[in-house]
Amino acid sequence: MRRSLQFIGSLSTRNSYDFVARPNIKRAEDLRGKKVGVTRIGGGSWMGMLWLEQLGLDPQRDQTTMLAVGDQTIQSQAVENGVVDATLLDGVFSRRLRQKGLTVLGEYSDLKKPMINQSAMVSSAFLQHRPEIAENVLQSNDREQRLFVLAQEQAHRDHNDHAAAQGRSNVG
Repeated sequence: MRRSLQFIGSLSTRNSYDFVARPNIKRAEDLRGKKVGVTRIGGGSWMGMLWLEQLGLDPQRDQTTMLAVGDQTIQSQAVENGVVDATLLDGVFSRRLRQKGLTVLGEYSDLKKPMINQSAMVSSAFLQHRPEIAENVLQSNDREQRLFVLAQEQAHRDHNDHAAAQGRSNVG
């Protein structure tokens, strides 16, 4: 039996992946002829294509190869160990690799492409019979995202306050 699905909302429209490269790669041009690690061809490779485009590169012209290496943990190890020259990593991984001297060629906030990162879908029958539940789910998600942003802002203020206090205690 075939069911009709309805898209009811995008839960996230933000790219969360940084473009991380080996330490010897300092500029986008250095990726010419190199390998870019992705999760899998067809799945994660489109994000690699977006980053290359953002950086002014064309995979065919610049002979940049997409190489399917696996999930984020494996991609992180692959770029760190030189199996690939660059990859797309969530901030958790990219921050660790930056501390180890790898280059972040682009941060997620630099990629100004609109996208649907996570979405909510329901069957047409469900939406027709229980639209209030779909609306409540989206409203709840919106509240959660607002609270998350407020918590992040507070954590940032707390960090700055702590750093300022540390600076004052080191003076004198």
